[in-house]
Amino acid sequence: GPALTPYVRSLYFFAGDAGDPDKPHTFRYPSDGGPELILNLGDPFAAGSCEARLQTFSGFNIIGPLSCHLLTRTAGSASFVAVRFRPGGMAPFFDVPAYELTDQIADIETFWGEFGKQTEQQARKARTPAETVTFVQRALCARQSYPFSIDRHMTGAIDDVFASRGQLRVGRLARAAGLSRRQFERRFKRMVGLSPKRLCRIVRFANAFDPTHRNHQKGWVQTALACGYSDQAHLIRECRYFTGHSPEAYLRKRSPLEDAIFNGA
Repeated sequence: GPALTPYVRSLYFFAGDAGDPDKPHTFRYPSDGGPELILNLGDPFAAGSCEARLQTFSGFNIIGPLSCHLLTRTAGSASFVAVRFRPGGMAPFFDVPAYELTDQIADIETFWGEFGKQTEQQARKARTPAETVTFVQRALCARQSYPFSIDRHMTGAIDDVFASRGQLRVGRLARAAGLSRRQFERRFKRMVGLSPKRLCRIVRFANAFDPTHRNHQKGWVQTALACGYSDQAHLIRECRYFTGHSPEAYLRKRSPLEDAIFNGA
C-alpha cells in the first residue's frame, strides 16, 4: 500500500517443503541492508548471522539489519509471512536506534508488547495466504501511527547510495548532507544500523549479482570493473564474504526464493 511504500521493499508469503530433519536445507541470504519481520507459521527453523549465533526461530520476530548475511537451517514444513524493510525503513515502526538490532533476532513483543502478541494471534487465524499478508500490512499501518521523525538528510544519503549502485565515497555523502564525516556516520548508523561504507559494499555486491541485470554474463573481469571493484579478485573476496562461496558456486546454489525476495522492489 502507498502508506508503506517509502519504508517497505516487499511483503510476501512463502510455503513449501523445507527439507528432511536428518538432512536440513542450509542457505545464506546476503544482506540487502534492511531489517525484516517474519511471522513463522510452520515448523521452527534455525537462523542467525553465523553458525555460532543460530537460534530457533518461531512465532513473530524481527531480524535487524545484517552486516553480512543471514544463515538459515530448515527442516519440515516451511510457512511464513515476511516484511522486508528498506534500509532505514524501520524508523516509523520501532522506537529504537537501528544499530541496537544489527545482526540480532528479537521477539516482536519486546518492542510492540501486547499489540505484537495480538497481531500474531490474529494473523494465525487467516484462512488464506492473501488474508495473512493483508492483515500484517494493516497491522503495520496501525503501528505506523505513533509520532516519529525521519532524518531527511539520511534518507537522501540512502537514496544516493542506491542510485550510484554503492559506488560513492563516505566523504562525498557527508558533504552532500552538510555534516562532518563523524556526525554523518553516527546519524546514518542510528537510522540504518550499518555504517555508510558497509551499506555501499552491500549495494555494490547486490548490483553485481542482480538477477535482472545478469551482469555476470559479461565475464567476471568486466563485471568487477563495471560494478566498482578494483579487479576480479576483489569481487571474488566480496562474494565469499557475503555468501561463503565463489561467484560461480553462489550462482549455482542461489535459490529461486532468494531471487524472488531480492527482486521484490
